[in-house]
Amino acid sequence: MNKLSKIPEVKDMKIIHCADIHLDSPLQAHLSRDQAARRNAELTQTFLELIRYAQQEHVDLVLIAGDLFDENRVSRQTLDMVFFAMEQAADVDFLYLPGNHGSQVLARHRLPKNLRCFSDTWQGISYGPVSIWGLELTKENALRFYDELNLPSQGTNIVALHGQVATAAGEGLIHLGRLKGKNIDYLALGHIHSHRLEQLDNRGQWAYCGCLEGRGFDETGSKGFVLLDAGLSGVKANFIPFARRCIHAVDVDITGLQTNSQVYTAIQEKTAHIPEEDLVRVNLAGKKSPQAEFSRQYLQQLLERCFFSLDIKDCWQLDTESFVPEISLKGAFVRLALEQDLPDQDKQLLIRMGLQALAGEELTL
Repeated sequence: MNKLSKIPEVKDMKIIHCADIHLDSPLQAHLSRDQAARRNAELTQTFLELIRYAQQEHVDLVLIAGDLFDENRVSRQTLDMVFFAMEQAADVDFLYLPGNHGSQVLARHRLPKNLRCFSDTWQGISYGPVSIWGLELTKENALRFYDELNLPSQGTNIVALHGQVATAAGEGLIHLGRLKGKNIDYLALGHIHSHRLEQLDNRGQWAYCGCLEGRGFDETGSKGFVLLDAGLSGVKANFIPFARRCIHAVDVDITGLQTNSQVYTAIQEKTAHIPEEDLVRVNLAGKKSPQAEFSRQYLQQLLERCFFSLDIKDCWQLDTESFVPEISLKGAFVRLALEQDLPDQDKQLLIRMGLQALAGEELTL
């Protein structure tokens, strides 16, 4: 272990725990090329705003628990912007723990003086009574790193790791049970893109800070970072919402609705509270009757300008009891699909896609 002593006169610290920034992401799913380019620039801008926040709020340290970049190929412009902003924030230290995305980027470039990187062996940096420990998880150290962590009982210990919490050890996994009783006051985790804070043992807590900005419709809810107040008395953690845009998933029950107008009105009512600058996924749920003639694609064209990005997804189940006796091509198709030797869930998917095809719509899963 390599422990570096630094500014020992510091007694209480403000620390930002962030992770999973994923700068220079492709962002191609459900976004146009212009939207993806704009959203990617916003990801970088939000991280730059975090650095300004650290300066304004007199934060001592920004701890990045993995995946600052999305892949190992990062634009020169992005690197220049990030490194310049760090250099300008000379009173703020930056500690970076490589994750499972873009882990080789920083190794190929000259880093700002106030940016340090953890490696695949345990390293600790002491700020007086507060010590920050970090380790890049690899295939080679995945099973042994628990036994190699020996923290002092005195002082406050913050440990950074990037991986999936689990009840077993293995590559990419963090066995929380094997970290209990290790004198950890706060376990700063990266990899999961939603905030989560729980008790580790009688002494410490573990937390995923989540990502700064949601990138896809599966990353809904408030995004930001965790602000830590650390000192002799331990660690106090507060989640700070910080995203420029929020991503929402809204379920709209279409049971009994038959026309585009009816479904359109139902979607508007369900999304009325959402700011127009946000991203919205509308899940059309419930049961669809044979008489229903609404079109998902038509509705999306009508509503897509209401938000920065809108995606409507068919999640309804077919009211097969009403559909089976219908004398029509759709009724014949439904009867044929129901006769197939498939699980009920697969039959519903097959029927939904078949009806989309019969209606001339783009097939969606």
